[in-house]
Amino acid sequence: MMPESSNTKNTSDARTLMPRRLEDSAFEPYGDIAVRSAPVPTNEGYATREDGLFSVAATTPKAGTPGGPAWPDLRLCLSTFELAPRTTPVSIAILERHPHSPQAFFPHGNARALIVVAAPHEDGSVNEATLQAFISSEGQGFAYRPGIWHAALTSLEAPATYFATQWTGTAEDCVTHKLDRPVRIEGQASCV
Repeated sequence: MMPESSNTKNTSDARTLMPRRLEDSAFEPYGDIAVRSAPVPTNEGYATREDGLFSVAATTPKAGTPGGPAWPDLRLCLSTFELAPRTTPVSIAILERHPHSPQAFFPHGNARALIVVAAPHEDGSVNEATLQAFISSEGQGFAYRPGIWHAALTSLEAPATYFATQWTGTAEDCVTHKLDRPVRIEGQASCV
């Protein structure tokens, strides 16, 4: 049961809320508070990452078990990525995937991202025949479906900040795969 607010004021036509400092004890019935972590180098040194971990447990059933039990160890993770720009051609040697969680990205500002993806085989391994590359439009966010192989987030034109979210807390939060041979991305997208 949600606590009644002790900081409301009734007027003739509206109820006015008086905000107070956001603190764990007061906010606990509604959710969790996240504090941004210290920056961590990632993506082969082309980016830094800061996480904000929430303790709100997911209620999403396990994949393949409709209506199954919740994942009690899952947490919603909101990250910021500070990207150093890369110039074409870009060589991609490693792909990653998140087998049980979508991963969503949204730029702060009008950044554009290089997006390299591949579908999985039935056994989950990379289907290199399906490799595709895209460049997002300015300000366009995107999300990977669970299990989709993708390259590390990459900015081509200028330094960029992206916000990302995914569920974490399983043994397979992030699986990586070194490609048999690197993929080279050349030029800019002609349609963007």
